[in-house]
Amino acid sequence: MPARTAQEEDDDRRFTVFVRFPDEETACRSTPDGGTTRRKVHAAILTQAEAERVIELSRSYLDEHYPGTRMWIAPF
Repeated sequence: MPARTAQEEDDDRRFTVFVRFPDEETACRSTPDGGTTRRKVHAAILTQAEAERVIELSRSYLDEHYPGTRMWIAPF
């Protein structure tokens, strides 16, 4: 069996979309690792392309209803 390339391994990686609403009470709460709490979108274990599409489709709605919302992709 041939060795997997770095590109093939990258294609198999899965990501989660995170969102933090500007009015969320926990937005500034620190976690033990020095980060802040955030809400995970119910669309997890996606390829990076799928995660980017979730953000693209959600962005206009969030900008209209929750201006200032931050969204980002992180490895699952």
